[in-house]
Amino acid sequence: MRKGAGDSLVLVGGEYSFPTNVGTINISSAVSIFGPDLANNGALIQSDAGATGGGSGLLNNNAGGVYQIQNDNGVSVSFFNNSGLLGKTGGSGTSRHKRVI
Repeated sequence: MRKGAGDSLVLVGGEYSFPTNVGTINISSAVSIFGPDLANNGALIQSDAGATGGGSGLLNNNAGGVYQIQNDNGVSVSFFNNSGLLGKTGGSGTSRHKRVI
């Protein structure tokens, strides 16, 4: 899945339903996560102008999940639970996380 400029990632699920990424999501422009929580068991790759911000979602980077930051943009979701790998592999500066990790 590739998100384009100005796109929002809108997840739809039941009260206890966690949409789960088991593949690769390339975040190459600014996106917001709204709705239920997102579970990552695969790879979320943030590159180019990509950033995750706004929204009201919770991001669970589960064991085996990878959130890879390849730019200097940040991550801002309501909560970021990390049991996997959160890494910065690109960019020349700092990436900020604006919520609870």
